[in-house]
Amino acid sequence: MTSLGIYHGSISFAGHSGDVEVTVTASSGFLTVDGKPIDSECHYDDQVENWNAWVDFTMGKYLVGTSPNLDDQVCVEGWGMGDFIGLCEFSCSLGYCPVGACVCTKLGPQPTLPESTGVVGYPAAGKDANYPGLCSFDCTYGYCPSTACGTVSVPLTIPTVSPFTHDTCVAGIGEGELTGLCSFSCNYGYCPIYNCTCTATGPLNNPPAQNTSIIGWAPYIEDNGLCSFACTRDYCPSPVCLDMIPEDDPCGYVDDDSEECSGTFPCDFSINYSSLDALEADSDNFDPYCVDYYMLGALYGELKATLANYTNIANTADYDKDFEEYTKYMIEQVEPQLYYFMNISYVDNKPSGLGNQYFECTYNANGRNNSKESCPNEYAESSVQNHIIYYDIVDRECFFGNLTDS
Repeated sequence: MTSLGIYHGSISFAGHSGDVEVTVTASSGFLTVDGKPIDSECHYDDQVENWNAWVDFTMGKYLVGTSPNLDDQVCVEGWGMGDFIGLCEFSCSLGYCPVGACVCTKLGPQPTLPESTGVVGYPAAGKDANYPGLCSFDCTYGYCPSTACGTVSVPLTIPTVSPFTHDTCVAGIGEGELTGLCSFSCNYGYCPIYNCTCTATGPLNNPPAQNTSIIGWAPYIEDNGLCSFACTRDYCPSPVCLDMIPEDDPCGYVDDDSEECSGTFPCDFSINYSSLDALEADSDNFDPYCVDYYMLGALYGELKATLANYTNIANTADYDKDFEEYTKYMIEQVEPQLYYFMNISYVDNKPSGLGNQYFECTYNANGRNNSKESCPNEYAESSVQNHIIYYDIVDRECFFGNLTDS
């Protein structure tokens, strides 16, 4: 890179993996950027492949100069697909790179054209209207491949598929109940990789006309649109796929207050429960189908009540006094549970007070500490009345987990 401009390029990563380092040699030295690693693993729930372009930049020493005027630049390098590869490489290198048939990869000053051969080029037999310009230009300047061009004008074909598109799936297989679906859909380019395996590629086969009045769906599997694709094209294998038309469910697709569509649901939508307790108390009086609907109202009621209580406390002048009452309440609730867990709870063949196993104890009698040991509650029966027991927790997670469960 020795002059000003925007440079771009690419390199295949086929067969490569791991960390990426991009190095550009410039007149001012080497510029290096560390890229994202090439990985074969999906990065989101094993479902999504990331085809987004990775973009980064680095800064080097400045260059003194003037950028070329792009209006004065022409294509000096390019490529195409299939029969267009050679045609585009030749014509683009000479400044003629028609958009659509060719892809320009480099701009520069207009190259010096070769001496004209005087040959008038035409598309070869069987070719279509995408070839005339390229054959005329290339043959004039000495490149006239017989596979694509000739010197005799012949009728042109009308392509049904663009010759510039990549090959697509034209055959595929699936397993079990998806066998027929994958065979049908993959033949027409629709071959979702999580359900089917593509076995052949080529120009797209035009699928049958779609009947948009039919709705295809898979009631029991995640089909990634296979049933929708196939059923609307007159292939809907049962039971994996179901198809229906609006007439099958006249009330399901439009708002309709007619007598035919009223009373479809067993729920009384005028009922609203203000709390979960109220919903539970009345659960024998409505169809279980309605629980989800009624639950929304009950949860909303709980939220309103909680917010009202919080607002009332926050706006109370004696908030500190209310908090003291709350503290007393919590102590009254916690102390009996803690006493039970540390002194009374038991399982067979073990000392009572299951909570002691999560501590180490230091027993102090007459002002003297003994060594640390396990914590049975037998210390409470000690004949030495003047004693202290120091508890050091050694398994905090299990202690609080079992205390909560008890």
